Amino acid sequence: MAVVHGINSSYGIDYNYIQSVYFTDVNTGYIVGGDGTILKTIDAGISWIIEGYGFIHSLWSIHFPNSNIGYAVSGKGILKTSDEGATWSILSSGTSNTLYSVYFTDSILVLCWFRWNNSKNY
Repeated sequence: MAVVHGINSSYGIDYNYIQSVYFTDVNTGYIVGGDGTILKTIDAGISWIIEGYGFIHSLWSIHFPNSNIGYAVSGKGILKTSDEGATWSILSSGTSNTLYSVYFTDSILVLCWFRWNNSKNY
């Protein structure tokens, strides 16, 4: 795996395209963003490891209900990991809407989306 010592476009994500950052503890964190990129740090952000690239469009949000299980959402679906980000599987979202946020309340998954239609948001 490539280690990213700074966030730049040569590693698949430009700092301008970072959409979401989530830390499971003081050292372990994840970034999602442009081109379906997932980065992981295990040293509080000093360096970043590319965990995934080119998944399903840009990823908008990432959340871990515990240190092992995490979810990321995009315009085309949901990614899930059960092994701290080492592998990711694609899940169906059940909607054709772009998913912009994922969050957990206790063990309940909350997905959020909106779309613009004639200047109205839903």
